[in-house]
Amino acid sequence: MVLFVERGVRGGLSQCSHGYVRANNSYVPSYDPSEPSSYLMYYDVNNLYGWAMCQRLPRGGEFRWVEDVSTLDVHAIPSDSPTGYILEVDLEYPRHLHDTHADLPFCPTREAPPDKRQEKLLATLCDKQRYVIHYRTLQQCTSHGLRVARIHRALEFAQSTWLRDYIELNTAFRTRATNDFEKNLYKLMNNAIFGTMRRTRCRPGPCRERCRARKTMENVRNRIDVKLVTRWKGRYGAEALISRPNFHSRAVFGKNLLAVGLRRLKATFN
Repeated sequence: MVLFVERGVRGGLSQCSHGYVRANNSYVPSYDPSEPSSYLMYYDVNNLYGWAMCQRLPRGGEFRWVEDVSTLDVHAIPSDSPTGYILEVDLEYPRHLHDTHADLPFCPTREAPPDKRQEKLLATLCDKQRYVIHYRTLQQCTSHGLRVARIHRALEFAQSTWLRDYIELNTAFRTRATNDFEKNLYKLMNNAIFGTMRRTRCRPGPCRERCRARKTMENVRNRIDVKLVTRWKGRYGAEALISRPNFHSRAVFGKNLLAVGLRRLKATFN
């Protein structure tokens, strides 16, 4: 189940759909009254992380595979359902939608571009095979014309707004803040939770233990245990730790102080 869910974590798109655009209206020096008026609009969505964490989120320990996916009607599931689904589906992208969706296609995939080795997040108009997707995202896709050709698997889980009260409390404190410090503090208190929920890897080198706030998605495979040692020899000295097969990295702080990072031999997905 963990591997199944991880296949649906792809990252966020960052792209420039149009290399150059030009406005034509009475507020710009190059205004041409013989041409139609046009404007450039800049949109900045506030509290996007906070909104996402106020939605119904999975509750731990209540996941199971749907035995008969042929009876599952994704479109009939309400957004506030106490039961959520993550599905593996084949999607068809009808050709008549290609021009309309060309700037921002649905369902990006992680794959290597032509003649490239490194994988990128690609937003393409191709059909998708065995695409892992949350049921609400799938509902958005189908409402804009994509078609579900087949449902291969579905993971069912209990969901609730267990994080909403905490997020809304910080948002209220931030709204009432009277200085930049308080505004940034309450913003960070929300964003840090989102980052913990979505963190995928530790930073390079020895790292301190991260906060132990409740998490819904974290790649614990790359967690590092840091040992501070003051001697070279001995069972727990630097030489012995560096010789271990799970040695990761080291940082020298002084003549008699060394930090040794060790990869964990066992990962617990909790």
